[in-house]
Amino acid sequence: MAFDLPLARACLEASSRAYAQDNPGAINTKLAHALVVDSETDRGRSPSAAATFHDARIIAFRGSANLRDWLTDGTILRERLPDRAEIHLGFYTAYQSIADRILTSAAAKDGSPIYLTGHSLGGALAVLAAWHLARHFIHITGIYTFGQPRVGDPFFASDCQALFGEKHYRLINDLDLVPRLPALASHYRHSGHRVYITGPRAVPGSQQPGHVHDPRILVDPSPITVLAHELSSLYHAWRTHDYFDSLQDHSLAEYQSALAPCSLPVAA
Repeated sequence: MAFDLPLARACLEASSRAYAQDNPGAINTKLAHALVVDSETDRGRSPSAAATFHDARIIAFRGSANLRDWLTDGTILRERLPDRAEIHLGFYTAYQSIADRILTSAAAKDGSPIYLTGHSLGGALAVLAAWHLARHFIHITGIYTFGQPRVGDPFFASDCQALFGEKHYRLINDLDLVPRLPALASHYRHSGHRVYITGPRAVPGSQQPGHVHDPRILVDPSPITVLAHELSSLYHAWRTHDYFDSLQDHSLAEYQSALAPCSLPVAA
């Protein structure tokens, strides 16, 4: 499954809606929140989904305002799975609180396209949902996550890669720090395709205020390419005295702003 820009935008729209209160179709507990969007019956609320999908179901997981607590409290504490893989205890506990209802929702639509998505913590829950549903032989059509932290150890990442890695796209907005957490030293790893959104940059030699390059999408860029763009972003932040780019880049609004002007992905 190739990266699909309209699909990414539709999933981002659903991820944004998952943050709203009192959503019709919401699955809520104290620890986790998910929104079920059906493209055919929810056209007014999700125009991008209606335009992009036919008879599809999107399950969007909401992020958390307290992501820092999730990342620090659960870094040492892990849940060991039956196949010896280990995952972040906080993420696992949150997903388990809605796991049965997610399974029921997905099973009711089995045979039609099912997409999983989420921003921040919501992206981590989307990965756990994909792993859970795959273990119950429910076909997932695609997974698009935004600013998703690492979820588990190398064994878990390898399992996810084998089950659905080719249909999972992890979007990272420029200097967003959260996808780099928990740190590699904690033995957490990612799976799926890395999709890097480069930040807008001033056009060299231009004297026009606000004259910038549009963001670009790089699918599975090489580490050297990522490093070059990150150094460019850091230099831009230093030149503009905007030292909080890594925090700003994680916000849902920044992902929306970055993805909106993007054209088709370019070769990295």
